[in-house]
Amino acid sequence: ATPETPGGYAERMVLSESLLLEVPDHLPTEQAALTEPLAVAFHAVARAEMGPDDVPLVIGCGPIGLAIIAVLR
Repeated sequence: ATPETPGGYAERMVLSESLLLEVPDHLPTEQAALTEPLAVAFHAVARAEMGPDDVPLVIGCGPIGLAIIAVLR
């Protein structure tokens, strides 16, 4: 890993302050960790531009697939 390509599985990494979000004290760490997968899910659903009569198909129910299903509900 380098500063240009930080390792996502690293114990620690150096990032620009502009990439960071402050986690409010009242938000549990477990919920804060869902920020990125839910953002990916919201983006995917928005890009799909589905109408009210469309039937979504989610192939793969890993973390992102499950987040997409949660967003679709």
